[in-house]
Amino acid sequence: MAAAIVGILTCIASPFVAAWVLRPMDKAARWKRAPVQFTMLDFLSLTAYFSIPLGLSSRIRDDSPEARGGFIVLSMGGCLIAFLIWWGSVRTAARAGINNPKKRLLMIGAIVPLTYAIGLVGGPAAGLFLASGFERPVQVPAGAPWVLPPLVGALFVACRRTVTWILAHDVLRKTAKNPWTEDP
Repeated sequence: MAAAIVGILTCIASPFVAAWVLRPMDKAARWKRAPVQFTMLDFLSLTAYFSIPLGLSSRIRDDSPEARGGFIVLSMGGCLIAFLIWWGSVRTAARAGINNPKKRLLMIGAIVPLTYAIGLVGGPAAGLFLASGFERPVQVPAGAPWVLPPLVGALFVACRRTVTWILAHDVLRKTAKNPWTEDP
């Protein structure tokens, strides 16, 4: 019973916690409103975004027409979703003023996809695994299902700390005014 409650709570809470992780970048983008400029590293991260749905959908590829249709639908749908997530994260990071290439690649290429993967897939999958009563054909170690929710929480906290670190050092830092300009 406790496993089912923890599982259901993990399923419900994961998308909201993912929004909590990325909220500082969204607030910085709304506050700073820097122009959107794409870099080569942004497009490099796009290839990583495409590799996830293509890798997952390639596992169902078969020679039958039904499997080929499912492969095409999953590949195109997954790539469309990956492109939209990439587009939104690049626009938000650019508007937030993240200009350091290493930090921008860390944000766009690692933090955002990891947060979306955990929040929309990993967290609910861990919750459903707990809520299902552990009935699996594969032998699962006794304590493994109870490790998943704390692991998901630790990854969320690590991602949130990294987001605030990137923003604190690049975006939210107060810069000294230039005494040579005419601005008061």
